[in-house]
Amino acid sequence: MIIMDKGRIYNSIEYWNKYFNIANYEIEQKNKVKDVVVKEYIINANILVNDKNINSTLWLSFNNPYAVLGFVQYVFLPTLSYHLLRENEELQMPLIDTAILCEHLAASDLQEKEDLIRIFEQLQELWLLPEVELQKAICQTVKCINGLKIEKSIIAQTLLFNDALQVFEHIKEYIWSEEVFQEDFGCSYDWLEHLCRAFPKSSFFQRRLLKFLNNKVGCLVS
Repeated sequence: MIIMDKGRIYNSIEYWNKYFNIANYEIEQKNKVKDVVVKEYIINANILVNDKNINSTLWLSFNNPYAVLGFVQYVFLPTLSYHLLRENEELQMPLIDTAILCEHLAASDLQEKEDLIRIFEQLQELWLLPEVELQKAICQTVKCINGLKIEKSIIAQTLLFNDALQVFEHIKEYIWSEEVFQEDFGCSYDWLEHLCRAFPKSSFFQRRLLKFLNNKVGCLVS
């Protein structure tokens, strides 16, 4: 398989193990490719398990679609699959090869196994795409994941934004009353819009926005 050079680093279990065990933002910054135009992707990943009182939500940013692809293939979908297989009291990210995980799914009696395996296979094929094509393809795959029919009391949804201003517009639409927004988050629409516009300009604003999203906003799944 010929993987695009720009995405090679993200197609690795080891990378994502380090990403979530060291200072993940520093790793991402170190491996950024300095393009003429910096493209940021922001992810809001949610796995909710109602009967076990699990509410996991995470906001992250990446600089190219290969990083988004790696996160979905090696972190989000394996975490969901592992929970469906084991039904643990807490979520765990399995350090396991995609092919081996698919073998475990195939051998299980999960009703969702065929859909999960099909999505894993689609994700693996996406590594062959050039960046421009991957931008569209990864959005479609994320929609497939969000459309999974999971029989148990689980909600799994990933929101993918092409830039920080899309995040602002989504939150503003989700919480349409500025009075409620100020009561819940202690800031105004203008403050958040300013922070989102400043997001691409420096690591300071990037960290500040992600901290706000993770600590204040959290899950936006209805």
